[in-house]
Amino acid sequence: MISQFVRAIRDETGIPVQEGRYLLFGNAFEKYSLMLFEEGTRFPSVVAKCPFSDRSVERCQAEYDGLRYFSSLELDKVRVPQPLGKVGGADGRPIFLQGYLPGELLLGRLGLFRRRMDRSHVDFALDALTEIYQKSASPKSDSEPAGTSTHTCAVHGDFWLGNLMVLNGDFGLLDLEFFRPNGSVLYDLLHFGLYYQRVLSNIGTYTLLGRKESDTDSQRDLRVLQLQVADVENLLCKDNPTSRNFLAGVRRYVDSCRIDKSEVAGIVRGFVEDDRGVSGLNPVWIEQFEELFFEGRKHDKQGP
Repeated sequence: MISQFVRAIRDETGIPVQEGRYLLFGNAFEKYSLMLFEEGTRFPSVVAKCPFSDRSVERCQAEYDGLRYFSSLELDKVRVPQPLGKVGGADGRPIFLQGYLPGELLLGRLGLFRRRMDRSHVDFALDALTEIYQKSASPKSDSEPAGTSTHTCAVHGDFWLGNLMVLNGDFGLLDLEFFRPNGSVLYDLLHFGLYYQRVLSNIGTYTLLGRKESDTDSQRDLRVLQLQVADVENLLCKDNPTSRNFLAGVRRYVDSCRIDKSEVAGIVRGFVEDDRGVSGLNPVWIEQFEELFFEGRKHDKQGP
């Protein structure tokens, strides 16, 4: 079976991967990945995403569409795995082939004792998101005032530290299963900030790499990664070093992309309350956010 599989990948990609050298590991969302190597290579040449449910096929297809889309944008500093084609699986479901990005996850640069958002991480993400916006934003309608945004561009959909890579100064994107070609211009940036806050909340208590003997993986992931009210309040509503770093980044992004500032609060509210499912927020949270967002320019050149 593996011989036929490897031959099919060779025929599809033209890459002479070896038959007896591979690495198999499980993924979330009902799929596993198979890494295949060429002779004498350190890193895999092909990563085969193998779904074993119809729902996972849909996610893998969305990711593959995202890889093709981002590759077509010809981005200067942002890289994604190369889409290499598809082959048939033993159960009739397609297997999705992509290249491998050798780099370091941004999550690995946090350290065990970090308690605030690193300004350099925000700047790194902003450079990538600004380029993506500039290359993918849809045309504005004739009725839209000059200087405002269409509020649609390509979005990764799960833009957090665990899916972002440093590649010799370039920015790498992994796991595009929630890719959309026409998402909100602030979606990925807000996702980045709130899940960064969630990671900081877990450092030193219940880390992303830890688990208890009685926990299943799904229970662990739910507890560790589910956004909390405190994440929203600490990042968007309170004047602290992490909030200042992040909101300064949001302001720079809004200015660079010429987003109508009067619409920012509504976009943020929609993301938090509709897309994130966070309940129990103080009713005045959006007013606190607006105050920090519009009055915080005096902090933009400050902070650690």
